Amino acid sequence: MKTITTLFCALFMTISLNSTAQIVVNPTSFSTTFIPAFGTIVNYAYDGTGLLAFPTLSQSHTPTIPTNSFVASGSTGSIDFFFNGTYSINGISLWNQNAGGPSTDIGVDSVNFFASTDKINYTRIPGAPTNYLEVLTDTSAPEIDSFPDVLATSIRIQIFSNHSPTASNVGFAEIAFSASRLVGIDELNKLNSIKIFPNPSSE
Repeated sequence: MKTITTLFCALFMTISLNSTAQIVVNPTSFSTTFIPAFGTIVNYAYDGTGLLAFPTLSQSHTPTIPTNSFVASGSTGSIDFFFNGTYSINGISLWNQNAGGPSTDIGVDSVNFFASTDKINYTRIPGAPTNYLEVLTDTSAPEIDSFPDVLATSIRIQIFSNHSPTASNVGFAEIAFSASRLVGIDELNKLNSIKIFPNPSSE
């Protein structure tokens, strides 16, 4: 029992959140089921275009226009954001569509977030946001949410609705992720290879 307890303590210390460390994680590529509209592209939603500073988790975004935000031709779909490495992700900053245009009510409303370490199998993130507010100002701050650390090489945002009862478009200005640390390949392999015996156990 002592060996198992020690192993769990070591594992917890390895993946636990360091509350003082915040790494800004910006995607490096993506895959999406959406078709872009209004001349926008998904890249504008993670490359810092329109932000007053970059990289950032909290700086404001200027009024949304086709060259600094993303708008899709439908109101439901998903985007997979890929990272250059595996991170211990613990938060999301999302700048919604604002009063710059085309309309505040096409901003993201209902969502789910999922994490993956292989860019194939995705698991829903406990504690991640499920709704975003409509932004009625032009230059605007992000909504910032935090949750217990999850290992991720990519994050999927599944969008279910916008804020409009009639509009068929949906979009947002920018997204960024926070992490407690970058996970090394050797460390990730060790975490994936850990097995506990006996299984099941009475303790």
